[in-house]
Amino acid sequence: MFGLTLLVHQLTDAARFIVFGIAVAAQAPITAAGGGALGGVILVSAAWAFPALALDAKARLARRLLGVGFILVGAYVAMRALDWV
Repeated sequence: MFGLTLLVHQLTDAARFIVFGIAVAAQAPITAAGGGALGGVILVSAAWAFPALALDAKARLARRLLGVGFILVGAYVAMRALDWV
């Protein structure tokens, strides 16, 4: 069950979705993967350094709203790259 939950989270994560959209649009998967990995390292480092900020209710709401925004931007970029828009 844990593996399925982790897989679904990885597939629906807004940051990964926008990195995929940028990689498709720019036709530069290596550069997009490097940027996504660097962003992930910075995010994990910040959460480890400031754990109280990661658990704050207002910060959680802001992350969710930004996530929705990133999903929309990523979907738009992917659709533009595939000439759907």
